[in-house]
Amino acid sequence: MKPATEKRRYRFTLKVCTAEKFYLLTKAGQAGLTPTEYIRQSVVHSVVKERITPELAEFRCDVCGIKNNLNQRAHVANRDGYVFAAQMNRELCVRLYNALKHFGL
Repeated sequence: MKPATEKRRYRFTLKVCTAEKFYLLTKAGQAGLTPTEYIRQSVVHSVVKERITPELAEFRCDVCGIKNNLNQRAHVANRDGYVFAAQMNRELCVRLYNALKHFGL
């Protein structure tokens, strides 16, 4: 709630579609709040996830590529024997370790 001395001076216009309107009215009604108060409380108490950065998107692609390589190497190991695949997997683990270290994970 706002302090007794603070007056609300700012106005925002929000466009929503019909489904969003009814969703907002339903959620506000379930909470026992007006739609305006529901939005205010949502702004104050909500946590918004930030968008994925281009660097993190690239990392995600790299990890997916490494995952695919690992799966292919598992097939090779089953087909040709595990001694041959062990060296390939060591190299892959080094690449994965370096990628994770680069992102501080």
